[in-house]
Amino acid sequence: MSKKISTEARFLAWVDEAPLEVVQSIMGIANSRLKQRIQASKPVDVRKTRADKGTKRTNAHTAMPGVLVAGAES
Repeated sequence: MSKKISTEARFLAWVDEAPLEVVQSIMGIANSRLKQRIQASKPVDVRKTRADKGTKRTNAHTAMPGVLVAGAES
């Protein structure tokens, strides 16, 4: 376990001494990979597709009567 702490301490020392552009580039890559890992670990919802996002569809058989009338207040 002491080796892990030592490695972490050496890494943090390197981050403190490295050029800012290099650190920003590495952190950008790390954040991108983290987002990919999080996205990959989420369960896939097969009911929602890209076409369904942001659209509200009204089924005439299940909608309330006021929804189908153009001038009806909600």
